Amino acid sequence: AVNTKTLPEWNEKLAGRIRDDMTLAELEEEVKKAIDGDAESSEETSRNDGLAKALLEVTTMNKIPESLVEENTQQRFQQMLMDFKEQGSTDEQLQEMASEDNYNRYKEISRKSVNQIVTLGMAFRDIAEKDGIAVTSEEIQEQLDGLNAQAKQRGEAPPDPRAASDEIMNVLLRRKVFNMLAEHATIDWVEPPEQEDA
Repeated sequence: AVNTKTLPEWNEKLAGRIRDDMTLAELEEEVKKAIDGDAESSEETSRNDGLAKALLEVTTMNKIPESLVEENTQQRFQQMLMDFKEQGSTDEQLQEMASEDNYNRYKEISRKSVNQIVTLGMAFRDIAEKDGIAVTSEEIQEQLDGLNAQAKQRGEAPPDPRAASDEIMNVLLRRKVFNMLAEHATIDWVEPPEQEDA
């Protein structure tokens, strides 16, 4: 078959399809923010990676809860399978990859990184509690509205509100803690080492 992609007209009707009562001016502003955010995301990611590494160096935990390790491992394993599916893996291939042996192998390989994720998550929550950092219901709803609008635009079912709200809260909380740490940290920006040609 020959398929032709037809782009919608850039008008008020398009804005209304993305989110109820959204104006064209608001749509243009969100697109501008998204474009500007792409330019900043690389720097912010590098900053957060450095802060996370420094936080791990000064954080000690007597015992990492095995239930959290298992929960995070399962989430990462499921995300990996979803990524393979998006890249074109068949259901049969995914079923083969999702075997118990493969999961246990993945769990063993990813143990160190999962432990770090769990440790950081608990450290973030501890810092947020001690410094009075919180995520409001309005902030969560705003992000949830955005996810619902994206699903509507793609013709997909909206995300489960409870699961999506939990994920949104965790993401926003991490962002706020990272921003607070950045305000009180001394950050030295250095050029990455040049990689020699293979």
